[in-house]
Amino acid sequence: MTILKEFWTGEREIHTGAARSVEEYLKQLQKKLQDAHEIASENSAKNQERPAKVVKLTRHHSCLVRMEDGNTRELHVNKLRPYISRVDHVGIIFDQDTDFGEQHYAPTDKENQPNIDIELNQMPDVLNAQQKYQLRNLLQ
Repeated sequence: MTILKEFWTGEREIHTGAARSVEEYLKQLQKKLQDAHEIASENSAKNQERPAKVVKLTRHHSCLVRMEDGNTRELHVNKLRPYISRVDHVGIIFDQDTDFGEQHYAPTDKENQPNIDIELNQMPDVLNAQQKYQLRNLLQ
C-alpha cells in the first residue's frame, strides 16, 4: 500500500515500460496471497492427525504407529508430537440441578495465612492507622 501511495502522491515515478498498472499488480498480489493462505490452511489441517498409539520401535529412529482408524504406519520419531486435546466448551452445573447426582467440589485453601508480609512491606507514609486497620480486616 505504501508503494501505491507513493505513486499516487508523485513521490515515485511509474515506469513507462510497465506491462500493467500498479493497481492491477497489487490486486493480483493480494489474490495470490489469499490463494497461498487457503492452500496453507488446507495443508496444515491435513497434517494434524488424531491421537495414535505407538505399537513398536521398528528401527533405531522409526516406529510403527496404529492410527485411530486402525491403520498402521511407520513414522520417524521426529514426526511424532504429543497430542493435546482441545476443549471447545465449558459446562456449568448449578447447585439446584439434580440431574447430575451428588456434586463434588474442588478443595479450597481456607487457611488463614498471616498477612505479616503485607504489613511489613506496605508504605508506612501512605496509610494511616485507620486505613491499616481497615486493610487488616479486609484481608482476614
